[in-house]
Amino acid sequence: MSANGEVRTVNVILNGVASLTVVVKDASGNLVANAQVALSEGDQFGGNQNGVTQANGTVVFLNVLAGPFFVSATDPVTQLSGSLSSSIAAGQSLSVTVQLQPAGLVLGQVLNIDGVTPIAGTTVQIIGPQFRQITTASDGSFRFDALPLGTYTLQGFDGSGRLRARNTGITLASNGEVATSNLVFVGEGNVVGQVVDPNGIPVSNIAVSLRSANAQVGGFQGATTDSSGHFSISAVPLGRFTITASNLGLRLFGETSSSVDQDGQTVTANIRLATNAINLPTNLVNFNGFFPVRYPDGWHSL
Repeated sequence: MSANGEVRTVNVILNGVASLTVVVKDASGNLVANAQVALSEGDQFGGNQNGVTQANGTVVFLNVLAGPFFVSATDPVTQLSGSLSSSIAAGQSLSVTVQLQPAGLVLGQVLNIDGVTPIAGTTVQIIGPQFRQITTASDGSFRFDALPLGTYTLQGFDGSGRLRARNTGITLASNGEVATSNLVFVGEGNVVGQVVDPNGIPVSNIAVSLRSANAQVGGFQGATTDSSGHFSISAVPLGRFTITASNLGLRLFGETSSSVDQDGQTVTANIRLATNAINLPTNLVNFNGFFPVRYPDGWHSL
């Protein structure tokens, strides 16, 4: 408006609406009931609608604004999802199908260190595109259904929550693929010993660190020596290990290696500390190995 009393006519054209039916199917073409469906309208008004599929795998959205739209669907049971983008014209009744992502399953048993005896009621985790955790059945079996395709790691824990088995590189590459992977607990032993200084005197209250080289469940464990310099570390996985003790303030360091060869074995690994000091040179040299000498006009090398 640019002048008093001016009249200007403006026509308002309403955005047309349509009806959209969304059909949700899994990767095998089966209809999915109770899938959560979200519709986002891509027109200038940007509306949103949500719905849940019926027993026939469909949900109908009325009064959808004409124009582009994006729809996504998720199965709340499997957490598998899918989406698509399209557009709809005013007055149109459109049906679209959203297919959920392909999936497979991983199953197996948790077995004791003998590789035969099943372990019931123990925790199994699967880690990958999805993370899940279950408890084994009475026969030690476990099953993870509807896993998105990808590579996974399985982990088994004992009743104390300690990691006892791990299988890596389990791959699901095609829809409906079944991967079988049994988890066999790794045996454990105990490591005991005494830490003494360079003179053979026991060292109390010093930290001891053990690193297990077991490829499945190896890692770090620790302890502190008692008043007589003794230490004890339990639940050490079978295989080689390295154990160290150090006192940085006194520049003392000690290390030894050994192995736990059978379940329940107790291994003695004593550590004798040695002086870990380096005497730095008191003479300065330049990068050519010459001694620099300062003259009135500056530094020169001899």
